[in-house]
Amino acid sequence: LKPVQGLFCSPPIVSLRIPQIDCVAMTGGHRAKVHQLALAPFVRDELLTREDVEKLKAMLKRNKTLDFKSAQVKGSNLYASGVGQQATSTVWVRDNIFLAFSFYITDKDGSGTKTAVAIVNDVATYFLRHAARFDDVIGGGADMKNPM
Repeated sequence: LKPVQGLFCSPPIVSLRIPQIDCVAMTGGHRAKVHQLALAPFVRDELLTREDVEKLKAMLKRNKTLDFKSAQVKGSNLYASGVGQQATSTVWVRDNIFLAFSFYITDKDGSGTKTAVAIVNDVATYFLRHAARFDDVIGGGADMKNPM
C-alpha cells in the first residue's frame, strides 16, 4: 500500500464507472476499507457538511450510481445484483430490500413508497411461489445445490 492524499491505497483496479482503488481511511481509530478513491474523503468520523453532501450527490449522479432503471429486471419491480454476482447468489434479496427501504426513506411525493411496496411485493411473491421448494430443502427432501 502507498500513501495517497492521507490514505493508504493499492494500485488501481479496473472498474466500469470510477477507477477502483483499495484505500484505508481512518474512522473512529479504526481502519475502513474504501474501494473507490473518489469516495474516500467522505469516509470520516466528522459529519459531512452540506457542501460535502452536494459534492457527493453530484459525483454519484455524474457516474449514474443512482440510476437504477438499467438494473431493473424486465417485467418486474425487482433489480438484478451487481456485475460479477453469481446467478444463484442470495445477494439480490438483500439488495432489493435495501433498495426498497432507500426508496421509502427518501420519499418526498409518495412515488418512493409505491416503488418500495412494489419491490417488497415482488420479493414476497418469489418466496411464496417457491415455498414448497424451500420446505423440501429444509426438510431434507431436496438438495439445495440441485437447481429446481
